[in-house]
Amino acid sequence: MDTITNKSDALNILFQAVEMAQQKGIYTLKDAYIIFNAVEFLSKTETEVEENIITE
Repeated sequence: MDTITNKSDALNILFQAVEMAQQKGIYTLKDAYIIFNAVEFLSKTETEVEENIITE
């Protein structure tokens, strides 16, 4: 088993697992939407998150 050495690698593995499950139809449409939003949020840089908070 590969050793995960940083947060970015761990998130990428989780993103890949979610994508594989979605391709197999594991999630309902609502679940897929919620997961998509979480992935999009985690994929943003800190600057993008801060800018989004300021504009809301």
